[in-house]
Amino acid sequence: MRSPLDLSFAFASEQTIDELATAIKMDPLEFRRKNIGDKRWLGVLNAAAEAAKWQPRVMGSSLSNAEVGDRPRYRPWHPPRFLWRAVADIEVNKRTGNIVVKHVYAAMDCGLAVNPALVENQIEGQ
Repeated sequence: MRSPLDLSFAFASEQTIDELATAIKMDPLEFRRKNIGDKRWLGVLNAAAEAAKWQPRVMGSSLSNAEVGDRPRYRPWHPPRFLWRAVADIEVNKRTGNIVVKHVYAAMDCGLAVNPALVENQIEGQ
């Protein structure tokens, strides 16, 4: 994924949020919902989850001995004018460590679009 701003920060913070949700045995989407007060941000989060047909679960609660497992992941992006959220369905090969992105579901709230071309560029870039 490409991002002109702070992708590494966003990745690290989302991993921490996942770990906090796992520590209290809570679905990571529900954990985020309980900790977001901004209605626009909640709308973007809910739209991405709905597109992905999110099924609540505690991370790590359905581990198997299968060589290839799946795991949904979040990725935020929120520069000052845009709110962006995605859920990616991935597969992880436990033997080789290979990760395959199967599908990405995304939602964005750009606020007032003064320059639609800029909005289109951001959507395509993400």
